Amino acid sequence: MQDILAVSYGEFTFGTQSTGIIACWSIKNSEHPERLYSVPKDVMSLDFSELHPSLLAAGLYDGTLAVYNVHESMSEPIFSCTDHSSKHTGPVWQVSFVPNYNKDSSEFEEMLVAVSSDGEVSKWSVTKGFEKSQLMFLKKSTKKMSKGSRQTLHTTIANSIKRSDKAGLLHKNAAGLCFDFEHTQDPNLYLVGTGEGYVHKCSCSYSEQFLETYVGHTGPVYRVLWSPYNPKLFLTCSGDWTIRMWNVADCQPIACLNPAMKPVMDVSWSHDNPTMLAAVSLGCIEIWDIAINILDPIIKHEPVYAADLELTFVRFAHNSEAVVVGDSSGEVSVYQLCKMKPFVKADNGKVLDKLIAGKLGVQE
Repeated sequence: MQDILAVSYGEFTFGTQSTGIIACWSIKNSEHPERLYSVPKDVMSLDFSELHPSLLAAGLYDGTLAVYNVHESMSEPIFSCTDHSSKHTGPVWQVSFVPNYNKDSSEFEEMLVAVSSDGEVSKWSVTKGFEKSQLMFLKKSTKKMSKGSRQTLHTTIANSIKRSDKAGLLHKNAAGLCFDFEHTQDPNLYLVGTGEGYVHKCSCSYSEQFLETYVGHTGPVYRVLWSPYNPKLFLTCSGDWTIRMWNVADCQPIACLNPAMKPVMDVSWSHDNPTMLAAVSLGCIEIWDIAINILDPIIKHEPVYAADLELTFVRFAHNSEAVVVGDSSGEVSVYQLCKMKPFVKADNGKVLDKLIAGKLGVQE
């Protein structure tokens, strides 16, 4: 399924929501999608199952979760939480299939995890009638983050969080925007990024309080990602114009990258190079290699066709030196990375060790 790309379409602006669309595109055919689903509300997030690659989960603006089987021609979801007593009461900003060890069967299964503006991190069993249970309620901090000035996608999301709060949806909970699970050493551990700018380390085994809170961002955290190469390292991007790298054992960031004077909407680790990452801001794509330089990106590209274009999503392609970028106009672009310097695995491992030790600087 690595040649199939699922794309969600929807409005972030409060009061302009309508029906959403999910399109499944083949890289071999950019003219017509292989599957097209009309969804009752705008679609905020998507994720394919790794255990069952035909299953596609969607998180909607009204708090609904739905699961589609893209191998079938039917347009209706095979699972959906339309019941008001079970679904989230705010937009579902991220949904993801997560490996889950079943002690009864001694086998690895999958659970569907979602995070929403209502402050709840939830998990759903796809094998037990789409049964929901709570992982965590994100408690709100008394601190306030700084405000932006430009009305962009960044401030639109921030305003959506504030409106939900005024409507009484959040109460004492902070808006959850993103999460990521640690898959190498302890699959129960996960990180959650919030609208307040904090990142919380949590455990599926303990839902009463956070294990740790990481402080450094002054704007909403739009993406949090564990390093796929080192479980001690994770990455965040924020509306405060920065990308930060963290040692799990330290509550303060160990490195700060400043891409552009704009909110950073998404960031992604490379699948092939442990020190390379991609980031998108409101009108710029950047490729960084911290083994070469932590002050400036090695590639910076601003699409010339859209002065007010807002880039919303970036991922490295599998098995190819390319990045996939989504934007606010509904287009998805694939950029080939040319003449990239091959990395030496041993050398990059040393760079990650230096980064974790807090001793990384610009290479001579």
